[in-house]
Amino acid sequence: TTTIKIPKGTEYLSDVMQELPMNCVFNKGVPGCGGTTLALNNGIPAVVCVPFISLADNKAIQSIDNKELYPHEVFSVNSKVTEDEFSEYLLRASVPKIMVTYDSLKRVMEQINPAEYYILIDEYHCLFTQHSFRKNAALVVLNNYKAFKGFTFITATPVYEEFTLEELKDIDIVNAEWEESS
Repeated sequence: TTTIKIPKGTEYLSDVMQELPMNCVFNKGVPGCGGTTLALNNGIPAVVCVPFISLADNKAIQSIDNKELYPHEVFSVNSKVTEDEFSEYLLRASVPKIMVTYDSLKRVMEQINPAEYYILIDEYHCLFTQHSFRKNAALVVLNNYKAFKGFTFITATPVYEEFTLEELKDIDIVNAEWEESS
């Protein structure tokens, strides 16, 4: 386990890092600190895997509405998106930023070369909690994240070691430790 100290007065992770820690479970410690946004704003092609369509669609809308915050177009892949629409996005995106639910990850992987992309598995605690009733979706993520050139499982709700999914037991854990504000 590694700890990253986040200095007092820091509001967002982007204030202290350019990229998320890679190839680990990252307990960011604070919700709303910009972990997902950090992955969407850097210059690395990325797939951001989330538990709910609304999370993916929200980031895609934000990227259209706020070009200053989101320098790259974020594309949400869901059941309403055609293969042609997704292909067109991949052709026009200089740095692809793809949002997808756990269920649709395989569909995205069929259209990209995962070895050229980083994957962020957002809301990791949901992958754990939904494993029992969305097992197929969880297994798509757990059986495929190593195909990517790098990965991060991120959460603000840490999963205790005894509840860590078997497929992730050998992965490093990085904890963000936020210094208290006075």
